[in-house]
Amino acid sequence: LADAGTECITWSPQEVDDLVMLWADNNVQKQLLSTYENKRIFTSLSSQLMMMGYNKTASQCQAEIKTLKHEYRRAKDTGDLSHQHGKWFIIMDDVLSHQPETLSSEEADSAETPLKSIQPTWSVKVENSGTRFS
Repeated sequence: LADAGTECITWSPQEVDDLVMLWADNNVQKQLLSTYENKRIFTSLSSQLMMMGYNKTASQCQAEIKTLKHEYRRAKDTGDLSHQHGKWFIIMDDVLSHQPETLSSEEADSAETPLKSIQPTWSVKVENSGTRFS
């Protein structure tokens, strides 16, 4: 997706999976929950994607995560889990299903299921050809 006044940006399925994998990192999630101004966090994600060979700006990363979260919530709310969402959906579900939306960042830090205790159902292997999910 794109910001207002810019061209539409296309994301490949692999780019989406890699972005969501980086976004789902416990340290990234803690930073996102503890700050309102998260441009620096998305700049870091953009830099990490650049090291993986992708050319996406911080704004593009932020817009894509926002779109994916919207798609995720819509699918969960409507129960429309019948079509293929991709690995990003599984990863996002691991993160968002343990993240109370109504809690402040202080309350979320002390919630019964802290982020550091979340055990992902997916794993990542880094190979010469890039990042792979298993």
